[in-house]
Amino acid sequence: MTISEMHSAFRTIGQQMGLQLVRGILPESIDVFLNDVIQEKVQQELLVTTRTVIQETTDTQASTMGGINILRNLHRADRFIIQYPFQCFNNGVFTNWDKSKEIENLGIIDYYNPKNSYYEITIPVTGYTLNKTNIMDKDTGGRIDVDVELTRISPMMYLSFSLEYTDTNRSNQVPTRLIGADVLETTLRDFCNGADKNSPIVSILSKTSNDGKTQNYIQVYINKEQTEIKAINIKYIKNPNVVSIGNNIDCDLPEYCHYEIVERAVQKCKIAISGQITDSRNNR
Repeated sequence: MTISEMHSAFRTIGQQMGLQLVRGILPESIDVFLNDVIQEKVQQELLVTTRTVIQETTDTQASTMGGINILRNLHRADRFIIQYPFQCFNNGVFTNWDKSKEIENLGIIDYYNPKNSYYEITIPVTGYTLNKTNIMDKDTGGRIDVDVELTRISPMMYLSFSLEYTDTNRSNQVPTRLIGADVLETTLRDFCNGADKNSPIVSILSKTSNDGKTQNYIQVYINKEQTEIKAINIKYIKNPNVVSIGNNIDCDLPEYCHYEIVERAVQKCKIAISGQITDSRNNR
């Protein structure tokens, strides 16, 4: 359904469920109820999809009838070139900004230690502004006045990260191990589970930028001297569209679940209105 069709279905189902006498349901209010249900639906399917830690050990084949299908429109895989636009000194200060590269396709390196190939890479999410302090003119050595919005990704849930080194092909990506920050140090010092070039470790953290926004970044541990990353691949579940009839933004979940979304939105609306009616009667 388009957003207009979802609104029409909302009013039709609402009449069938006893809302025919309710006046003044604004289109913006319908958008609010629809978006609320869409978020609930995605979160519900994510919970169902991820509760397979024990089940996977007993099933010979994963089910293809569940969350894989309903979330198929939200699965994303983005590749960010991070090596060629920058060269760096041993102290982690970046120079040689290549202005010929497309800035929309960059992952932004905040820090690099060539002695053990430790990286801090900012993930350019929606609304992220490129950090001017990390950009230097390759000809003059001065700062370049760059202010670009990198509206690349809008992740709800990260699935995996993989790396491409300068000496590997794009089809030969190296998978990483995603380790929580609370056990990161213990894992790195573990003789058997520590990081190396064929089994790098990635940890996701967040920071506050100069403009007060919270920004995700990843720490990449390779533990091999001067191992340069050419690109990083990120697989994730993106945030569903915020539907809006005013801006003509449609729901991007599979169409077969649109009717359920509309029906649940009507139920939420009915409960909200019933509560308002009850409160008004009690106040009399």
